[in-house]
Amino acid sequence: VFVQFFGYHGSWEKSTDAFAPLRNTNSQVPDKKYLTVEYSWNYMKKRGAVPCKTVMKIAMKSAEFRLKNKIPDTEGVVVPGDGLETVPGGGTIDFKQLCRMLREEKGWQTEWDEEKRTPYMWREDRWVSYEDSRSVREKVKYANSEGMAGVAIEDLSRDDVLGECYNTGYPVKLYHPTNISYPLLRTMHDSQGGHCGAFTGARSTAGKNKVNMVVTLLM
Repeated sequence: VFVQFFGYHGSWEKSTDAFAPLRNTNSQVPDKKYLTVEYSWNYMKKRGAVPCKTVMKIAMKSAEFRLKNKIPDTEGVVVPGDGLETVPGGGTIDFKQLCRMLREEKGWQTEWDEEKRTPYMWREDRWVSYEDSRSVREKVKYANSEGMAGVAIEDLSRDDVLGECYNTGYPVKLYHPTNISYPLLRTMHDSQGGHCGAFTGARSTAGKNKVNMVVTLLM
């Protein structure tokens, strides 16, 4: 079973939040507390989901919000805004497009949300939550710890196919200096490990093989 663990929040909402938060245990807002990867998976397990038959789908894209009031350049950590305007095009930006934005447009600031284990970036009235190498590694690590069958990519073309993020610093830290393309795919590959059914008591036909990585090209 391929499960879509992303798209929890977007421009249709009235406040900024993470596109694919791993967890959000500190939130006092019910909707935000259960709209996470961890909560979704725990609920599925209660309903009988089998880890060894479950593949975590990760999307190499983002959720963009447009704030009504511009964020001052001197402001560091961005707090959720209210009264967000509708974002043209649905507010979805591919990872490779984010790389171009950071490289070509001055003024972008990047931050890491320790609780949700996801990054976000902002400039003036634009606030974007996205996936990068660090957040992808966190999700693959979680899938490993839960004994899932593997992880999948929704549309590989959204990754940095041409290696445009190379030497731009954040949002990626590449581990293959001579192979600079597909940084998120390479992060997923490097983060594989664990055993199907580990820590769950589930029986697996895969035995003690490593968790398989599955790449899907869904356009």
